[in-house]
Amino acid sequence: MFTMSERGAYWYKNGYNPNAMKTLLAAGIPTILLAILPKTFADMGLFDVSWIGNFTWFIGCALGYFFFTLFERLDPQVPTFAGETDGISDGTLDGAAATVGSEPPAISAEVPVVTEPAP
Repeated sequence: MFTMSERGAYWYKNGYNPNAMKTLLAAGIPTILLAILPKTFADMGLFDVSWIGNFTWFIGCALGYFFFTLFERLDPQVPTFAGETDGISDGTLDGAAATVGSEPPAISAEVPVVTEPAP
């Protein structure tokens, strides 16, 4: 996960997940418009639905979830690691014990003591 390798599981395209970028635009633009346009329409004397601006955070979250799920189903980008078990725990004690062999060794408790005074 924490690698700068272009072949890493989370590299995507130049370090950006294309589905996340599409979701940002598809959910962000309507949400910003819902925050700005209702007040503009009310100021012009058309209709007043400016109350919807109070809910744009929730609307944006719902749109983001919807669009990201849609884009991932159409063109999956997030790796699933299906079939891989080495170093992956499912959260149970058995799963955690299975990952112990793939973890690096713990840092030694023995710390060398330097007795020379610093110059």
